[in-house]
Amino acid sequence: MELSQHCPKQQTSSELLADIGPRLKCPDYKDNYLLASFLAQGTEMSKIETALHQMRNAVKDCKLSDSSDEFLLKWLRVQDFDVARANKMLRQTLEWRRVNKVDMLLDTYTVSEVIKKYFSIGRIGINQSRFLLSHHVVHISITSSVYISAMGRMDMKGLLLATRKNAFSDYLVYREEKYVKAAREERERTGRPITMHTVIFDFEHLSMKQLTCKQVAFEIIALSRLQFTHYPLNIRRSFVINAPKLCFQILIAMVKPFVHETILANMRVFGNDKTEWTSALLEEIDADQLPAFYGGTMTDPDGDPKCPSKFNMGGEVPQSYYLCSNAPVAKKYMETVHVLAGVGGRKKLKYKIETVPSVMRWEFMSEGGDIEFRVYNSSLNDEEDLVPPNRVDSHLVMEEGELTCHQPGKLTIDRHLFEEMAFHLRDAPYDGVDNYTRIMTALLGLKELTDVEPLVPGMGPVINDVSSFEYPFTIAPCRTKLSNHRSLFIAVISAPRNFERRAAIRRTWPNHLRNQTNSNKPMDIVGFSFVIGLTKDDVIQQKLKEENERYRDILQVNMYDKYRNLSVKVTGLLNWVHRYCPQVDFVLKVDDDVYVNVHNLATVLHSHPPSERSVYGRKCGGDTIHERIPRNDSKWVFTYESWPWRNIPQYYQGAGIVIAGSAVRPLLAAIQTTPYFIWDDMYLIGLCAVKAKLNIRTSKSIFVDWPKNYADPCFVRNTVTWTLKSPEQMNASHLVTHNLYRNSSVSRCIVRTYDVGTNKTLVNQLESIINETAIASEFPFGFMEQN
Repeated sequence: MELSQHCPKQQTSSELLADIGPRLKCPDYKDNYLLASFLAQGTEMSKIETALHQMRNAVKDCKLSDSSDEFLLKWLRVQDFDVARANKMLRQTLEWRRVNKVDMLLDTYTVSEVIKKYFSIGRIGINQSRFLLSHHVVHISITSSVYISAMGRMDMKGLLLATRKNAFSDYLVYREEKYVKAAREERERTGRPITMHTVIFDFEHLSMKQLTCKQVAFEIIALSRLQFTHYPLNIRRSFVINAPKLCFQILIAMVKPFVHETILANMRVFGNDKTEWTSALLEEIDADQLPAFYGGTMTDPDGDPKCPSKFNMGGEVPQSYYLCSNAPVAKKYMETVHVLAGVGGRKKLKYKIETVPSVMRWEFMSEGGDIEFRVYNSSLNDEEDLVPPNRVDSHLVMEEGELTCHQPGKLTIDRHLFEEMAFHLRDAPYDGVDNYTRIMTALLGLKELTDVEPLVPGMGPVINDVSSFEYPFTIAPCRTKLSNHRSLFIAVISAPRNFERRAAIRRTWPNHLRNQTNSNKPMDIVGFSFVIGLTKDDVIQQKLKEENERYRDILQVNMYDKYRNLSVKVTGLLNWVHRYCPQVDFVLKVDDDVYVNVHNLATVLHSHPPSERSVYGRKCGGDTIHERIPRNDSKWVFTYESWPWRNIPQYYQGAGIVIAGSAVRPLLAAIQTTPYFIWDDMYLIGLCAVKAKLNIRTSKSIFVDWPKNYADPCFVRNTVTWTLKSPEQMNASHLVTHNLYRNSSVSRCIVRTYDVGTNKTLVNQLESIINETAIASEFPFGFMEQN
């Protein structure tokens, strides 16, 4: 701290806090070290002084290498000055340091050659910022180290393949310990505290190849957790430059759960406008402390503007460094242990220690993946970790180690094979399609398709090419609308083997479409097709060819027809409609086990304007997921890999929905920018229709799933579409429907009512016969909640 000549004496920490307290809310002090780094705006100074005093008393039994106010304030600030939580967090870090022997790291750790050459981070200078604090003309000089990381040029995936599992975390801890030691030495030498950093993150050349690698994503998350758990608030100001929009959004989504709001508030993000970010850097950092490559005047002795003597610029890691090229080989004396792969697979090896001190050594390798390894003393009430749980790359390099046992007891080695997933999301609430897109784009390894034009600008980077579909079997383009009636294209989603279902549909409800003479509101059917994917069965494909030659109503999409590909098949359908049926008013999408009451469908369509960008169906979903492990007899059970959140959005039961023609293009545009999900109904409505901001209209009458009264005239009269379990049920529903509208003497909707007397006894039974077509008011539609 420096005082001007007008200040009579050096102020203590408490005196300084007291002095600036009355002026805490003044904007002149918004960048003050204490205010910006430790204090929330409006915080009472008495509260801070009390918390600091209580914190010092709470940790007086701890052996702290740094007991300064600045150090203790970090732990208080990150816990919002809750002394109990700050004390707990600090003690957990001290225990972590003890178990991992962090205090010895600077003497025992050696930076590997590949990290030294290709991990980009380095201290390039000192930054001093002075702020006016009070009417006494008190100035505080904040000294922070300046670091640069050319993250965009780092080959994180290559580094992971060239290093052991804990190499990054060990290196991060090593560098943080070096920073702390250097700051302590600087303070002892000059009296100036250096407790925080100014960091420049250069994301130029950052590619989706890096962030969409699962191992890279998990490593970034692990490093973020370590950094902000054990070294909180070490970053005073961060500059993110040359940030590509999508990649940076993914990165922020990964680390945000672990980063304190103060760090995010002090982050300044810039695109690739060098003039803009250079000006911002020079406002904060003196030019002689900034490499010329980044707008300063600093160069290496040989004139290199990038200053490689202070930090490296990353680069692609040569494959000669990869550990997998020298995979471990089992030694003759090794014993084979079989462990079930997956969550829960583990093997415990128990050893009784009778003589002390004893030295225990281990040497092992694994095949098929990395493992989690742990050594603990099971003879104690509370199991004591001697080697904490830790994932090791024993499939890439032989794992070796030893420990000395100083007391009798039992040691257990616990090895646990598992597939890592986005653990920071597990059982968190689903928070919208934008976050789904960011997370799943990274986890699925999707890349932005820069050569594909978005159908609707502003929905995000294109990751699905929705216009590249081909159609081995196709139908004629939609004909021109012939009347003022609502035009309709009908798509029946079918599977290659479902020959009987298609035959049942051809002989039932589509016949009512061809003969609408008795309908008051007929529809203009401009196209009809069964939508089918590819099959690997040559016999089935030949039968499909013959079927199509006979009926000319099959639209085959060039993707393999699997349950997990239904979303892709529906996308192929929508692309065909967008390309060959652009003027249609409505599209009906139904499954091949669905019966359609054509009369009620016409009533519904005529009561809604086609220009309204809407979809129509029956809502479901919005539930909490209770079962995660797939059953052999169910294809509808979620896994953490496919959906890590604890609940799902609302969507439509997808067997019967109507899409306005005006909604097809925006729906396709949303699909362009949203990772596919295996459930086509949840994907199409719960994700893409929400992203496209369509009107999502819902009614209980538009679709009913497997009704028991499928042959009841009253049910038929009041319903638009419903699923059936067999072609026989399809025929039964059709017979009742046909007679209801064309032969009322055979099929009647009879509504029974009962006249009940004053003593609650039945007086008589009344029957009312209703034959007329249902009217629009009998199919009310509400709006589905979008989340």
